[in-house]
Amino acid sequence: MMAFKNLYQLLSLKPTASHFDIVNAMKKAVQQQTISLEDLKLCKQVLLNEELRKKYNSRLFIAYPELLEIPPKPKEPEKVKPLPPKKTGRNKKKLYLILAIIVAMLISGTIAYSKYNSLASEAKEAVRKILLRPDSATFYDIRIHFNTNNKKIYVCGKVVAKVLDGYYSGKETFVYAPHIKQAVVVHKKKPWFLQDELKSSIAYKIGCLNDDPAKLGKQLSLFMDHAHEYGALKWLEFSASDKVEQAKLDKRLVELKTIVEAELQAISIYEQSDKE
Repeated sequence: MMAFKNLYQLLSLKPTASHFDIVNAMKKAVQQQTISLEDLKLCKQVLLNEELRKKYNSRLFIAYPELLEIPPKPKEPEKVKPLPPKKTGRNKKKLYLILAIIVAMLISGTIAYSKYNSLASEAKEAVRKILLRPDSATFYDIRIHFNTNNKKIYVCGKVVAKVLDGYYSGKETFVYAPHIKQAVVVHKKKPWFLQDELKSSIAYKIGCLNDDPAKLGKQLSLFMDHAHEYGALKWLEFSASDKVEQAKLDKRLVELKTIVEAELQAISIYEQSDKE
């Protein structure tokens, strides 16, 4: 199987790059001959298509978890050597203004880091509450994400903890929503239960990938409607009164199965053939 490629790395870009940045990077790569024709076509097909890019990003952050970075701690201010006395009052005012700006920047950085620490601690506590062995949890790569669609803050990161049989799990993604005080652990492999698959996928897409909750809600509603219809018709599969009715029933079941599978694939972050 072909290895999963980090297309952003091929273009020397970050996953947050804009459409304009991607186009320019592709032009530059062609001019400098730093990219193959095959990779260029793949970048154009995936990164310049909004829907395909979202699906690609879902796989990217699972394949390359190190891309979920912790915000850097603000650096300690360097000691500023005292300036020689100025002769005019105008220069003093200018100096005071510069110092005021520096102090404001330092205070802003301290407040931002304090807010990060508070949310990170809150997220860790919420995740521990849903683990089988809370005291064994170790956290990595915690970052704060702001969803531009619903204007909410989320916390994303990795956690390793003991499982029921005493062994440690690998690094698994977690998502925490401070506004509803709820955490979700997103397992690497597809869960056995559909509700767990949907819950993990939606939480990860909204909390870490900036997907639109309203759009995902509509997709989920359509999927559930079609899934319920499919389930209801399966009960009637062998109870049709005649061959014509049976043929119509069979045809609708085939149609619904295709629709349900496609809608689930659009919502889920998992390969449908992969089970825990």
